Amino acid sequence: MNFRLKKSLAAIFSGGILIFGSNALAEEIPLAQKIFEETVLNAPQDARLFNQSILLFGTNFHVDISAQGVLRDDLRMSGNMTFEYINPETNRAAANQLPFYAEQVGNNLILYVQRGSKWQKFSTPNFDINSLKQNIKTVEIIGETNTQKIFNVKLNGAKLAETLREYDDEQDTTSLSMEEVIAQKKFLHNATAALSATDLICTWTIDRQTNETVSIALDLTPLVKAYAKNILDEAAAGTVDVTNEDKLLMDSIMRYSEFHFLLNYAIDDKKNLTPPSAARKAEVNYDILEDFFKTMTVTN
Repeated sequence: MNFRLKKSLAAIFSGGILIFGSNALAEEIPLAQKIFEETVLNAPQDARLFNQSILLFGTNFHVDISAQGVLRDDLRMSGNMTFEYINPETNRAAANQLPFYAEQVGNNLILYVQRGSKWQKFSTPNFDINSLKQNIKTVEIIGETNTQKIFNVKLNGAKLAETLREYDDEQDTTSLSMEEVIAQKKFLHNATAALSATDLICTWTIDRQTNETVSIALDLTPLVKAYAKNILDEAAAGTVDVTNEDKLLMDSIMRYSEFHFLLNYAIDDKKNLTPPSAARKAEVNYDILEDFFKTMTVTN
């Protein structure tokens, strides 16, 4: 699998982390959006611990990224990536679990992944509230109880795509190798194309008494399918070179996959969120998940 696509997949599966926070009110906005902004987006930054789950699955594979984290001055997380797949020759399931840490450094998210006794790391763009706060398209109140209020929030994909373009234009790449710069630009190009074609629907539940967030859920399936479709469309048009292995994976994602994100604050225990010194000293390696992605191409 080529370097550029591996970097893109790592970013999607491991670094697609969306955190939401404060925003300024717009003028003459609909009532539901005004309520949402006043009670949620104008609230002080939430420093509570949260649980996060990112789930991707297809016909014969299952990727589950579960973590606990905190967003104070910067984002920190700790959790596990689990890759499960079914061997088509034996119909037997196999699984691998990888511990990981993540921490925000500037506009990037650094991911530290452990395989066996060895730590390795790579970076991806970080999407936080500052890049999302101006991108609300519509807000609808879809449920209310004595304890909760539930909103459906549609985020404008075209505006989010423009935010990515600005990030691409303004980011400092002096510390990156030429190969890394090319890989990141390829990821941002495909992510921008996917967002341009896809609005994101977020179901946001708050506590009516405290106005604190209870949970945030997104169905990212349309986005990841649009990402795969853009790669396949450009390959068919001859504007990019894509290997047959990559085409199989993108076709599988576009046709059969589902991709979901869930964040909630209903937690009782606390993990250590600080990466160990060995992780921070690890070598940069964007190939660390390559064999799992390759497995996904041959099990469908």
